[in-house]
This record gives sequence, C-alpha cells and structure tokens, in this order.
Amino acid sequence: MWNIEPLEFARVDPGKGDINIYFKTMTNEHVMGYAHYPEEGKVFINDKLKPNQVFYVLQHELGHALGSTHDVNQNSTMFPYFLDQAVLLKNLCC
Repeated sequence: MWNIEPLEFARVDPGKGDINIYFKTMTNEHVMGYAHYPEEGKVFINDKLKPNQVFYVLQHELGHALGSTHDVNQNSTMFPYFLDQAVLLKNLCC
C-alpha cells in the first residue's frame, strides 16, 4: 500500500492537515480505531492500545483514510482483525 502512493507526512497545527489523527477513549473497548473515506480526513485510534498495536492500527486506519478497503489476506495491513502478535516489518509493505 505505502509504495503505491507518493505520500508526505508532516506535523502541522491541529486541524490543519489533510488527514488528522486523534487518540480517544472508545466506548466499545474492542474497537481499536476507525476512519472513513472520503469523509473529513479524520483517523481515530483507541488511546488504550499497546505501542505495537498503535503502529499496526494507525497504518490500517490511514489506509482507510486514503481509500483502501479491507483485505482477506491475513498478512495485509488492511486485514480487518488484529491478531495481537508482534508486527513484522515484512507484513507492512502490502
């Protein structure tokens, strides 16, 4: 996914980016994050996640914000379930 689009990430003032990332307490503890395309450019991440979970979920939700849908391949960043295992870099490229 990341090698297809030429992306530029930069820190900007709150609310000024094309996509804004928010960490928040989810009312459903099983929701790790959410984003919608093409609405608003907002990505929400559960603020109770472990660091390795944030890394995976943020990539997944950024994929949604950029227009990607879920993938049935368990090794894909866009697989809809987090298997709560160490995230290997080789799994993050596709």
